[in-house]
Amino acid sequence: MIMENTLVAKDFIQKFTAWDKNKQMKKNGNLVRNLHMWAEYEYGGRTYNDIGYDFGLTGGAVHLNYKKMAKRIEQFKKLLCELN
Repeated sequence: MIMENTLVAKDFIQKFTAWDKNKQMKKNGNLVRNLHMWAEYEYGGRTYNDIGYDFGLTGGAVHLNYKKMAKRIEQFKKLLCELN
């Protein structure tokens, strides 16, 4: 089951980064970093401040990045549902 989840996650990230290739976050090189911060908060149970400490950011900056990534991920999920 863990292997399946890992494969699904890798496939999702690959498709998401390809879809997001023309977005501002990708141009700034922050896409993978922000995805990582989003996943740490969403699934890792960590606080914004804890995550910010690891990346040299404030908890507020992590919160803003989290909100942006959550919005983009929802847009991407809708697109995937429309394609299926």
